[in-house]
Amino acid sequence: MRERVSAYLKDIAGKERGLNRLQDRINEKRVDIEGLKSPRYGDITSKATEDRLSAAYDALDDLKQQWAQLALEFSAALAVAMEVCDVTKDHRWICFKHYVDGWTWDKCAHEIGYTVGHTKNCLVPQGIKEIYYTMPEEWRSWNIPNACPGWSESMV
Repeated sequence: MRERVSAYLKDIAGKERGLNRLQDRINEKRVDIEGLKSPRYGDITSKATEDRLSAAYDALDDLKQQWAQLALEFSAALAVAMEVCDVTKDHRWICFKHYVDGWTWDKCAHEIGYTVGHTKNCLVPQGIKEIYYTMPEEWRSWNIPNACPGWSESMV
């Protein structure tokens, strides 16, 4: 259960890192375009410079489209995770902060005013259990205990 919750929350952190890396590539491409416009590459109206410049603009447009798509995915996933890891529930919130934001358990315990031992031994297991049962179905690897079987399973 802990592994599935960890994977779910770390996936959100990974999407954020991917978004940041893509933003860095966009910024680098903009710098490249400014460099191509500089006089050091010769007349901007020359055919070779125009070709490199248009290719750079095309690459920048592609990167922007990728960024927009990833931003939509990230915002949707983050909205669901924020709903699951309700900030008013300390045990869920500290799991979110640990796995997504990279906080240590010590920092989490200090922020909510509990001891580290109580946080790790009581709050974290409770938070993981609650997050597991409320996170999106595709992230769960086991069936929910005592759940009714689906129609397709009971008909076989």
